[in-house]
Amino acid sequence: MKLSEGFAILESKNIPLTPYTKVSSIEDAKKFVSKEGYPVVLKLDSTLHKTEFKGVKVNLFNEEMLIKALEDLREIAFKNNIAPEFIIQKQIEGVEVIIGLKKDPIFGKVVLLGSGGILTEILKDISFRVVPVTKKDIKQMVEEISAKKLLEGYRGSRAVNLNKLVDIILKIQKLNYSEIDLNPVILNEKGAFVVDVRLIF
Repeated sequence: MKLSEGFAILESKNIPLTPYTKVSSIEDAKKFVSKEGYPVVLKLDSTLHKTEFKGVKVNLFNEEMLIKALEDLREIAFKNNIAPEFIIQKQIEGVEVIIGLKKDPIFGKVVLLGSGGILTEILKDISFRVVPVTKKDIKQMVEEISAKKLLEGYRGSRAVNLNKLVDIILKIQKLNYSEIDLNPVILNEKGAFVVDVRLIF
């Protein structure tokens, strides 16, 4: 499933995403930037794992960097026999977490919450609960992960909006997929915003 297809499914369930659009040219990308501003992220809209073949460009702060990123991704798309289609996103600051759903052979459907982004594999800082979960269950999951300190505000940073985090988990537990990975989800004082998604039927 392409990233844009996954985003469309999440949007249909009112799960919040970072501002994004699908683009195929620098003109399209510049229109997005004129509305949302820099910095932005550019990604290949592909079914393949984007980070493994460098299909993601982050920290794009100006037009020159955006043009270079688009040219690089076009070349990567060509080499990997991928359609030159891209997703541009507003780059948002905050705490990165992973939210997921899996089918366990013993317990059935479980939801997970943990440290996100590149820290997911490194720290393995994850809490699980068997579906269905309640708001109380999710708040207990937050208490169990090391990232809790960052979520509550750390060294002057503001506490994140935990209600939005809870809302996303309550929604994904109802989706009929064997596996869902929302990683990362960016949390800040304003809300929770999905940056990347992987859905498996």
